[in-house]
Amino acid sequence: VSTTFGDIEIKTWEQNEILVAYDADEDEEEFVNDIKFNQNGNNLTIKATDGYGTSFEITVPVNYNLKLMTQAGDIIVSSALQGEVTASTSGGDVRVKDIDGKVKLITSGGDIFAGNINGNANITSAGGDLKTGGIKGDAVLSTGGGNVIILNTNKTLTVSTGGGNVSVGNTGGITKVTTGGGNVAIGKVNG
Repeated sequence: VSTTFGDIEIKTWEQNEILVAYDADEDEEEFVNDIKFNQNGNNLTIKATDGYGTSFEITVPVNYNLKLMTQAGDIIVSSALQGEVTASTSGGDVRVKDIDGKVKLITSGGDIFAGNINGNANITSAGGDLKTGGIKGDAVLSTGGGNVIILNTNKTLTVSTGGGNVSVGNTGGITKVTTGGGNVAIGKVNG
């Protein structure tokens, strides 16, 4: 899913189909012509080309890979998901529930909150807070100035913040934590 301005929310269900709902401020007929749908097998690409505010609420099968992009809006995965998740926003928050797969979450101006991640995690904010549950894969978290809170990790962990506090539970591998001015608290380190 790709939209210029607007939020993207993803929900899951047990059905083997995708339900797309959208909300836009401009004229309905003109708006529909500015959304492009392309289905290739089980893959669905949705692109809003209008340049106006377009928010999506999409329901996908519980086992599905996601690639979500918005230039100005929040990205929310409000249900647990089995699959890879890539989410990028230039001006909003990113919130995801438990993910059974690898994640790449990026925001240029907001916070990132994630549940448990059963895979590798690459999480970046230009200045917001980062908070996650447990991460079972290798984890790289970076923020330009926010706080970082991680429940625990099972493998290698690299954390950097320009000035916030870092709080990590137990880690299961090599651990590297850097802050430009905050406090660091780490539980047991097995690495």
